Amino acid sequence: MADASSDILFDSVRFILSNWTVLQLAVERGFGGKDTDEKAEWMVNVINQVLKENGQYSYIFASQNVHVFLCRPVEP
Repeated sequence: MADASSDILFDSVRFILSNWTVLQLAVERGFGGKDTDEKAEWMVNVINQVLKENGQYSYIFASQNVHVFLCRPVEP
């Protein structure tokens, strides 16, 4: 069951980021430098990992609320 939930979460993160207009424009225009595509894929993996490791979120809750995570300010 954990693998299925993990796949749902990963697919949800990837779906949201692939439909994030600003990110897609940045990738298309190479705003991240020569490795922009790889950096966008890295974001998917890191967000997925953080959500999985954060014990306060269930996979289903996290997959439905990835946008909340993305809108939080980055804290040092």
